[in-house]
Amino acid sequence: MVLLVGTGTLLISVVLVATALLLVYIFGGPTRDTREVLSTTTAARNAAIALFIATTSFTDLDVLTVVLAFSFIGVVASGLIAGVWRRRALG
Repeated sequence: MVLLVGTGTLLISVVLVATALLLVYIFGGPTRDTREVLSTTTAARNAAIALFIATTSFTDLDVLTVVLAFSFIGVVASGLIAGVWRRRALG
């Protein structure tokens, strides 16, 4: 994944994950709890299926690398946001 630094792939991944978190939070429902859960799970939920498709459908390792990077960013960002929201909720 270090080879992706400077290619713009990581930046695009961060922007897509942040956009998913923000849009789902805005449109995720009437209560803050619902919006928080939907937002974090939406940004992280597709990692497994994306990795499955990348490994079974493509022979180019670059595809797997990009999917791994995107999945990692989505899971880590969702986990960090969820942790912040949990600390805020606990007081």
